Amino acid sequence: MYLLHKELCNLIEDRDDLTYSKVAKYIGASKQCMSKFKSEGAIGFRNLLRLSFLLFPDDQKKIMAQWCLRLNTTESIKQSFEYAAITRNIELLEKLLSKHKSEKGVLAEYISIYSLIYKYMTNVISGFDLITNLKQIGQIKDEALNILIEIIKCYNYYFQKKFHLMLETAREAEKSLQFISKRELFMKECFLHRISEVLGPVYLHLNNLKLARHYAFTIINAEICAKTVSDASYIVGMSYLLEDGRKCVEFLQKSFDISKTIGDQ
Repeated sequence: MYLLHKELCNLIEDRDDLTYSKVAKYIGASKQCMSKFKSEGAIGFRNLLRLSFLLFPDDQKKIMAQWCLRLNTTESIKQSFEYAAITRNIELLEKLLSKHKSEKGVLAEYISIYSLIYKYMTNVISGFDLITNLKQIGQIKDEALNILIEIIKCYNYYFQKKFHLMLETAREAEKSLQFISKRELFMKECFLHRISEVLGPVYLHLNNLKLARHYAFTIINAEICAKTVSDASYIVGMSYLLEDGRKCVEFLQKSFDISKTIGDQ
């Protein structure tokens, strides 16, 4: 992290339009945090992500992926896994898993869960088999990971069309988010996004169109990943099927157009 920290400081100092005060305001960091960053290289993952948007607005995803592979603290590595997974950056996730495959302790737990997610994302594991594979991993001690496990179970229930069980599990996972520590705020925000992905289709199935749109627009407005925006646009479109034909077609077209750009079958 030291070399990356020095590079970032140089980038900021070489920009005529930037000062550390301006950077702090943009990324939502205090003066004390920026001072610690300058002297020790300490920066939260959430602030680092915002910094990537500030310094490289046209190439943010590529740059952030490179930074993730250079992080070396336990917290930043854990959050790198989630960043790769939630943005559907399969290549980055594969590289992170390979780089840290020999880690012990809590990071070993993260390797096991995100290896499962990677296999699901690459169609090695079917959505029907997620819970079976989770049982094979065994007990996980990390609090945040246990919340993620509950969310993964919801994916399994979706394939099994167990919508009420899916709803109950997602709600319990949402309640558990209050126990995530402040230093894991990025993880908490990502899990909220994942829960929105779960609840949108559930509420559409249960014909609660208002809540289906609420969770779908939560995903659309976040713009974390093209795939999730496409899926959420589909949810909004179908929620208007019997109410507003123009809006229905508008959002279904948006979903289709995004799917074409990412090659989503």
